[in-house]
Amino acid sequence: TEEAALLMKELGTNIFIYNYHLYHVAMGKMLNSKNERPKAIQHYEKAIKLTSHLPEKKYIQNLMENTSYSS
Repeated sequence: TEEAALLMKELGTNIFIYNYHLYHVAMGKMLNSKNERPKAIQHYEKAIKLTSHLPEKKYIQNLMENTSYSS
């Protein structure tokens, strides 16, 4: 919903949250569900940069590869 999107954007104004990879995973999933593929990809890429844990990187990469295309 739009309310959830606004809340997530507000959370992202906190530097600690913004620099947490799972924030960007959540944003990517939310944006992908709204067919906003380019923005979703940007958040997934940021998430990959923010984590050093290889299994998480692979999971996020898989999310990125399976991101639906907007029409």
